[in-house]
Amino acid sequence: MLRRLSKWREVSSIVAITPDGRLYARHFRTSISSDAVISALRSFRRQIGAPLLVV
Repeated sequence: MLRRLSKWREVSSIVAITPDGRLYARHFRTSISSDAVISALRSFRRQIGAPLLVV
């Protein structure tokens, strides 16, 4: 017998928004660790091309 417990997949996301309204997102299939946060911030920095203000 095969059983499927849930159809939902767990996805964690980190999102950044620029002052002019652009959105940037990184999605992870696992819980977000500090390494994932650093990776996402580096990615956003490369894409935006300007210093980030983290609040």
